[in-house]
Amino acid sequence: MSLHDVMLSNDDLLAAIDLTVDFHGNEASVEEHGMVLLDVNRNHLCVQHEADLDQTEWWPTAHCMFGLQACLDNDGSTTCDQAESGSEDDLAMTGGETDLANCDCSLDGVTSYCLSKYTSVEWSALDKTCDVSRLAKKSSGRAAQADDGATLWVTIDGIKYTYAEGAAYGGTNTEEGFGAWAARVMGVACQAVQNAGQAVPASCAGYFPPH
Repeated sequence: MSLHDVMLSNDDLLAAIDLTVDFHGNEASVEEHGMVLLDVNRNHLCVQHEADLDQTEWWPTAHCMFGLQACLDNDGSTTCDQAESGSEDDLAMTGGETDLANCDCSLDGVTSYCLSKYTSVEWSALDKTCDVSRLAKKSSGRAAQADDGATLWVTIDGIKYTYAEGAAYGGTNTEEGFGAWAARVMGVACQAVQNAGQAVPASCAGYFPPH
């Protein structure tokens, strides 16, 4: 959520990078989260790779789904408003969505709601045709290879930037700490854009030295 708030909510920056999100789906992850994890991963991968969406469309959809994550394995005890409020989150972090009257707090309900809000794609149609079984295995493999136990990490141009718990980022697993880490990632991404010979997005101001 912090990476979106600081970095990926900026359309100019989002348009300047090539973003891919991978999802754990190995045996250990399924044991921890249940078989529903594979269904959640499938929906995310369908939105990211099979809906023919521009990055500035599929990422806001994915972020919307992350913000309503408590609904993705809902047993009927949670509403979209509760999920969005962060009351079901360990850190009480909110997602930022409003007008949830038409949101059904379920995996398919949230996927449909988020797609309709940020794109013209209908989940009911995409759901019938989307097959990401092979892609899911590759995505899980990449996630497992990159995972060294860190809470958060991103890879930019082959270099991993890990959230380091502790004083360097304002404390262990705090919203302040995540925000400080996201600001560092934003600066690295802006530098990478310039190194690639592209125009530096205006949203990089404050994260990137003047040039």
